[in-house]
Amino acid sequence: MLKLSYCEVINLINRVELKKKAKFMLKGNARNYVPIAIIFIYTSALLSFSEKNLSILFRHYRDIFPVISSIVLWVLQSVFVVGIISFCLNIACGRNSEITDFFDQFEHTGKLFLLSLVKNFFICLWGLLLIVPGFIAYYRYSMAEYIIAENPDISISDAIKQSKEMMNGKKGRLFILDLTFLGWTILTAVTGGLAGLYAIPYIFMSRTLFYLNVKQEYMDEQAFRKAWNEKKQQTEGVNKESDYNDGNSDFTDERKKREMENHTWSHNN
Repeated sequence: MLKLSYCEVINLINRVELKKKAKFMLKGNARNYVPIAIIFIYTSALLSFSEKNLSILFRHYRDIFPVISSIVLWVLQSVFVVGIISFCLNIACGRNSEITDFFDQFEHTGKLFLLSLVKNFFICLWGLLLIVPGFIAYYRYSMAEYIIAENPDISISDAIKQSKEMMNGKKGRLFILDLTFLGWTILTAVTGGLAGLYAIPYIFMSRTLFYLNVKQEYMDEQAFRKAWNEKKQQTEGVNKESDYNDGNSDFTDERKKREMENHTWSHNN
């Protein structure tokens, strides 16, 4: 079992309780999460504006700027997602949460971009079969960023594998949780991102609490399986020893019987 850092959280029974907890945790942190949300939401608009201006200035190279802009945005979004997750994890675990938590993830830019590439590659492969398998794959690997945010030294393959194991039987729960934020998503689009200054941190905070609860369930399950296997091995060991002793007992009794018969025969003669 891979090691996951432990964080004390209340076991949240349902989505309503989880979302209430997320709101409560964000209260009083607006000075930190609003700037983060601004960067997260409006970076794409800034890149698009820069791309258009550069295309005008350098007309001979205007075809390459959209490609460069898309790659840069993808790289930045890969880092931004884990940055927000790291910020939310610190709040959820009762640690100091600052804007610097968001920017600290830039030291892992290459790794986070590669994680995004690998995840999207697998999701696209499943999506080639049908839309539903691709959709399921998205939720299967959805916890990989959270795992890396908590365990920066973990490998990408282990993070994806861990996410797959953790989300076994829980993908539907996260899907339904995401559906409850559909209204916020539409409102963010309609308001030009203004509603997202609260909605984005709120959604990520709720998903972070979901991750912590799923992780705890997973760790409890792994601990139970480990204890069960140890008990099973001990039981099997006792049974083998018992069978061995029983066999030795039969052998000893038979030998004693032969020795007694031989002794009696010798004595009579």
